[in-house]
Amino acid sequence: MPESTQLVVEYELPTMRVVPSVSEYRYAKTKDEHTEKARLGRNSGARMSASVRA
Repeated sequence: MPESTQLVVEYELPTMRVVPSVSEYRYAKTKDEHTEKARLGRNSGARMSASVRA
């Protein structure tokens, strides 16, 4: 609207399904071992996406 001084931008974020379930991989050389650090649980992700929509 030319009369308005407000800019509104709408866009869609990807769903939580495209976000990997692992947030971090580590390799311990002394133990010759790989470990994974899990991302936030699905419930936390749902709360996060709900707050982004607001």
